[in-house]
Amino acid sequence: MAMAAAKIRAVLADGGIQAMSLEEMEQSDDFIRSFNIHNASTRAFLEAFDANRSTGHYSSDDCLSWELQRLAAIAEKMEAQQSAWEKECVEIQERRETRFAKDKKLIQAEEAMLCKMEDELTALEQALEKASLARHAAAVSATRPPPPPIPAGFAGAGQEKAMAALPAGQPQEPGLQNPEIALRDSGSYILSRGSCFPEQQTSAG
Repeated sequence: MAMAAAKIRAVLADGGIQAMSLEEMEQSDDFIRSFNIHNASTRAFLEAFDANRSTGHYSSDDCLSWELQRLAAIAEKMEAQQSAWEKECVEIQERRETRFAKDKKLIQAEEAMLCKMEDELTALEQALEKASLARHAAAVSATRPPPPPIPAGFAGAGQEKAMAALPAGQPQEPGLQNPEIALRDSGSYILSRGSCFPEQQTSAG
């Protein structure tokens, strides 16, 4: 646009016409003063051109030189507004990139925190599972019935073996006699090398 404004003013200078500055044009022309690149209209420019030409106060050469002055001012104003708009776009993009980088770091930190919390939660779940299994094993052990007591009437050399096989703290029944008893984990008693029942006397003949 600057090149366009410079070329137009060079043409005016070649024709012996003094080129007017943008400030001078804004003071002299309402269209130039209110011109904005965001809402500029070709129709509005042509309407202003027709209005200037239809007054009859100026010759065709004067009207042409004036419109060239207006075009040069419009080109300069468009360049200034476009540069400001591009600068604003760059600043907006830089602010977005800065905010994006900050948000990215924040998200990464939150993800690391979530991973740590997930690991801690997994460890707690494992600890709770172990504690639950331990409580269950203790409850089963507490509800297991004690082995039955040794029946009365057993005595003899097998008593020491029978007592040694009993669990710790098991009360001893009095009156054990002479069979040898092997105790099993099930609590049953197997009798061998003798009998708890006295031998029956058989009479001959």
